Amino acid sequence: MFHAIQLGHYLELPANLDTWRTQLGGFGPPSITLAGKQLNELWPFLSNVWSLHNGLVSKKIPTARDPIVRKEYRCKYRRPLAASRSTGERIRASSSIPSCKCVTVVTIDYCGVDGVFSSAEDEAMCTVTFKGTHCHPLHTCDSDRVHDALQSAFKRYIEFGCNFDVTLANTRWRDDSASQALAKAAGLVKKVDYVTLNNWMKTLKPQSAINRSIGFGD
Repeated sequence: MFHAIQLGHYLELPANLDTWRTQLGGFGPPSITLAGKQLNELWPFLSNVWSLHNGLVSKKIPTARDPIVRKEYRCKYRRPLAASRSTGERIRASSSIPSCKCVTVVTIDYCGVDGVFSSAEDEAMCTVTFKGTHCHPLHTCDSDRVHDALQSAFKRYIEFGCNFDVTLANTRWRDDSASQALAKAAGLVKKVDYVTLNNWMKTLKPQSAINRSIGFGD
C-alpha cells in the first residue's frame, strides 16, 4: 500500500501491463480484440507510441444502423519531410531521423458482444489491427517521452500529495524506491527531476490530471 504522499498512490497498473504494452504497441500479434473498457484503461500507457491520424473521421457518431467507428493511428516516429525543405536539409534529416511507417487501425463496434447497440465506449468491442513493422523497439518510445498515464499520476501526486510544492515532490520522489519501481514497471525510462516535475506542474488545470482514453478526438 502506498501513502497519499507517494507517487505510487496515484498510479494503478492494469494486470499484465508489460505484455499489453508490447502487443498494443504493435510489437506483437498483427491483430487484437478486446473490450472497450479494457482498451480505455490501457491506451494512456501507449500515448508515447501512437498519434491519431484521421481526426475528422474519428469524430463520427455511431448509431444503431451504423455502429462501427474506425480510428487510424500512426507511429510517433513517422516524420514526413516537409516539401519546402532544401535538398540538403532533406538528405540530412532522412539519414538522422528514423521514420517509422507502422500504422494501427482501431475498429470500435458499439453493438458489443451481445449485438445490442450502446453509445458507451466501455461496452463496445474493439479490434486493433497493425499494418507494417516498427523500425525501433518500444524502449525507444519510452526513452523519448513519458506516456500520459505516468504524467497523469505525477500531476496528481504534485497536486494532491505535495500541494503543488515541486521541491517537496522532487525530494519525496527521489527517495521513494517503491514508487520508482512501480513507475518503471509502468514504462518509465526517462529521468524525472525537478525541472520535469515543475514543467508538469505548470500545465495543471482543472481536470488536467485525468487519464485520457481512446475517446472521440484523442
